[in-house]
Amino acid sequence: MNLIKPSVSLRSDLVFNPFNNDLEPIRLYYAYFQVIPHVKRMRDIEGVKYINWIEKHRPELTEQTHLSEYYDHTCKRFDLDDVYFVMPEGIVIRVDKSRVSIYYKPSAKPRVEDLAKEVLRFKKRKTTNQNIKMVSNGLEGLETHSIKIKKPVLDLQLHYNADLANFHKSNLKNLKSQEKSGLYLFYGLPGTGKSTYIRYLIRSINKEVIFIPPGLAGIFDSPAITKFLMANRNTVFVIEDAEDLLVSRDLTKNSSVSMLLNLTDGLLGETLGIQIIATFNTDLNNIDKALMRKGRLLGMYEFKQLSLDKTRALLEKRGFQASMVYEPMTLAEIFNKEQVDYQYKKTSRPAIGFKVHTS
Repeated sequence: MNLIKPSVSLRSDLVFNPFNNDLEPIRLYYAYFQVIPHVKRMRDIEGVKYINWIEKHRPELTEQTHLSEYYDHTCKRFDLDDVYFVMPEGIVIRVDKSRVSIYYKPSAKPRVEDLAKEVLRFKKRKTTNQNIKMVSNGLEGLETHSIKIKKPVLDLQLHYNADLANFHKSNLKNLKSQEKSGLYLFYGLPGTGKSTYIRYLIRSINKEVIFIPPGLAGIFDSPAITKFLMANRNTVFVIEDAEDLLVSRDLTKNSSVSMLLNLTDGLLGETLGIQIIATFNTDLNNIDKALMRKGRLLGMYEFKQLSLDKTRALLEKRGFQASMVYEPMTLAEIFNKEQVDYQYKKTSRPAIGFKVHTS
């Protein structure tokens, strides 16, 4: 085997980055071929799988390699940093765990096109988001903690009224958009499935989601919020029971509304691309009217009891006799029908005391 030799001496000051002593790909290429290369870069690649495939199916790429590994103390093993494969045709392939770059002479372009097609076979598959981040107050400001969530087993046609399906389709299209800000308002009686639908919705998009507990909704009026928002661009914020945040400024002093307005359709909205899903149970007339302006409000839906036909269909699906049901029910009532109703019922009881007889 004839190993490829560099055209010039591999002096450390020529091929290594002077700041961190890492190999510099352009310098390394020039040391081998004395030509400034063209470059093709591909991201989101399963780098380790591609390396294993090269070593098995493309032995000509392994004649000369330069490997860099680092020790992972958590896994207690050496892990891939990057590796260079040097080819005789004036091609150098650099691979790390998620990217592949091909450096080449213009004359090698046809060969490089074929190599790029092979690389793209190892593109990472997109997965739906399985985690949601919870906001909390930390020692150094606002912090997030990742929590894994399960996508509920849900049939929109069966578990919700007929108009939700089209609304859901529109939601997905907007939520998947990058650099798009806006507000979604979900409201309705408790037990009508708002939280369940939100979990279903956010597991259907590949985007970071941050949950803000009701008690922390006031962070939108905090000086710390600007830095936090800048660090979480193109994110979906979910705020449940957000009445205090959304209530009209005509009814109460509510400075958080101004930040919410700017974030969903103002200068910050255009810059950060943050979308907000907020739920509430208060009367719609109590919500600040500026939040419902076209362009800012991307979607609003009232979750109601299931229609009588839907109620009966879901009860029968769950094994209950539904012919004697004559009123619409909420999802919570249907899915907990077998449980005892512990609501307080007033009963009459005899008074305790003395009975006075009069003559």
